[in-house]
Amino acid sequence: MNQRKISKKFFIILAICIISVSFFYFKFEVHAAVKKSNTYDYKISGKEVAIVKYKGKAGKVVIPSKIDGKKNSYHNW
Repeated sequence: MNQRKISKKFFIILAICIISVSFFYFKFEVHAAVKKSNTYDYKISGKEVAIVKYKGKAGKVVIPSKIDGKKNSYHNW
């Protein structure tokens, strides 16, 4: 009976280790849908936003530091 408990605990710990390693090893990405405004298209990813296309015709462009209340990840170019 004692051997069974040890084997069961071992396999539970092994399963937890395998699952934990898989979360760090595999890169999980969420593909965000492109949102559109009159001036640019952008993607929201977590707490950041990235402009993916500029649609205006201005020669001098001001890149906003926040869009929809989220930090623009490429604002520091």
